[in-house]
Amino acid sequence: MTFPYSPAIPNPPNDPADDVSIMQTNAGSISSILAVDHVGFNLSAGGQHKQITFNSNNPPAPPVSPPVLFTNNQDGAGNNLPGSLAELFFYSGSAAHSANQYNVTGTNGSVLLPMGII
Repeated sequence: MTFPYSPAIPNPPNDPADDVSIMQTNAGSISSILAVDHVGFNLSAGGQHKQITFNSNNPPAPPVSPPVLFTNNQDGAGNNLPGSLAELFFYSGSAAHSANQYNVTGTNGSVLLPMGII
């Protein structure tokens, strides 16, 4: 999904009439971006989430602060699962996380549950 946008508009040396069509494109793109997964402008629930859509396979690079919610096609041990659907993961902290850090016998009080929930 792409949205056309020209950040240098309005351009001060231009006659404002010259930039009108580009400004309208920018305004339309802003409206379209906000309406993705949200209730759009001029509606009773405007701005509220309808859903949350993630791109697949977008794990963050540590350190992760603030915490990040993301999707990935990997199991908790970091094994890539070809052809699998993206699962939801949550990372928080200053080091790379692995399944070995999150087990019931560990001393840190965390556990890795199915679907990457810690």
